[in-house]
Amino acid sequence: MKRIVAGTLALVVLMLMPMTAYAYTRQAKEPADEGKSIAELNGVTQEHWASLCDDKLEYGEIKELVHFFNPNLDSGWNQIDDTARDMKNSVNLLLDAKKKTNETYDDSVKQIRNLPIPEEQKEAMIAQLAPLKIMAESVGTVAHQYNENYKKLMSKSAMTRGLYTAEDSLTYAVQSIMNAYLTVHANVEMLSQLVTLNREAVNTYTEMQKQGMATAVDVLTARADLVSAQSNLAKLLATDRQLYNQLITMCGWNAGDEVEIGSIPVPDRARVDAMNLETDSETAANSNAEIKTLRSSDHAGTSATQDVYLLRMEELTGYVKANMLTYYANVQAAQQGYDAACTGLEAARINKRAADIQRDKGLAGKAQYLGATVQYKQKLAAYTSAVNAYEQAIIDYENAIRGNVAAN
Repeated sequence: MKRIVAGTLALVVLMLMPMTAYAYTRQAKEPADEGKSIAELNGVTQEHWASLCDDKLEYGEIKELVHFFNPNLDSGWNQIDDTARDMKNSVNLLLDAKKKTNETYDDSVKQIRNLPIPEEQKEAMIAQLAPLKIMAESVGTVAHQYNENYKKLMSKSAMTRGLYTAEDSLTYAVQSIMNAYLTVHANVEMLSQLVTLNREAVNTYTEMQKQGMATAVDVLTARADLVSAQSNLAKLLATDRQLYNQLITMCGWNAGDEVEIGSIPVPDRARVDAMNLETDSETAANSNAEIKTLRSSDHAGTSATQDVYLLRMEELTGYVKANMLTYYANVQAAQQGYDAACTGLEAARINKRAADIQRDKGLAGKAQYLGATVQYKQKLAAYTSAVNAYEQAIIDYENAIRGNVAAN
């Protein structure tokens, strides 16, 4: 169960927040609150509170988990630097994930090239690795956004924007980390299958060598590929665990706790349909900290001063609108990517069912069947990545509307 911070911390937070707004409430503070449960004191039902306190992290619960349980919100948000450190660590972790994903792609292509299967099947398998490259770029984009948020969070204006602005930033960060974790985790499962396939390749080449159909070099190469695949899997598993621990600790658990991580639901297209680029860009500009600072500056005086102010305002607003256009285009591209992934996954399911039938009838060898299984896992990983990328693009856009968009 999620850790509840007791005593002094609860009192500090409660001094700064409404009684019903924080989960660190341990006891009633007013006579009228005597006998009320923690759920009642926090304005939720017992059933809802129980769902927040179980050991399952659902994507739709993140905002409340951050609000109620995030350990960086203690001392009345005076510890903003804790949040900044988390975000900076996220930047480094995601950049590392991007690097490892690219390495995994390159090594996986090399391993597939050396498999004892037809060239056509090799090319098909390599084509299915494309989501890894896409994921690497997506993770890099998220890391860049984190870094921009980190810079803003460290500025004086960011530190005075208030409690709920910081909470929104944390919520966005946790959502993005969950996106990254689930994408990496899906590829861990796919790489696990690839390791199995490489192990089978070693056995196949060993048998072929005995029959004079393969050389010792073939066997050694297959073994090297297996070791490489195992190494890549180990690296990705390390990233998987790091992201997992960061995700759960930012939602109030302790690192290493066993928490069931739910999936990210397919985004509701109504969220995309509701986007209005022109209106949303105006909202983003009006909410942008740099633009707000400029507006509050003393620009009265000569006409020349006014001209400089107007030119600078036009420049900053233009940057915001241009970046909003990029975010909007990313949403459209992610939507198309999701549609394509759905088609690919359905085709993979059909092929997997055919492979199951062939295996059951003894018409497919073990290596051939494992190859078909890996292809299915790749498509499944691609689908998961597409869903996550779709949701990430939408929350990037929604986050930008709140003013978290660069004015340069």
